[in-house]
Amino acid sequence: MLRLLCIAIPVAILVFHLIFDDALLWLISLLFGLLGFLFSFINLKFRVNPLAWGLFALNIGMFIFTVVYTVLHFS
Repeated sequence: MLRLLCIAIPVAILVFHLIFDDALLWLISLLFGLLGFLFSFINLKFRVNPLAWGLFALNIGMFIFTVVYTVLHFS
């Protein structure tokens, strides 16, 4: 289940950025980015394999993307 959530959260963030307005999106995007990071960290803690490392890197990248996107558009 953790692997599914680690994959679904970055996809949801990208879909949200394509569909919704930026004014409604920044908080949801940040919370989902943080949630994806936490889930992938827990997944990596229990299963240390290349897939877990890839999901961890993907979720770190998405979290950094959401933070940078929010800072650039709302500062």
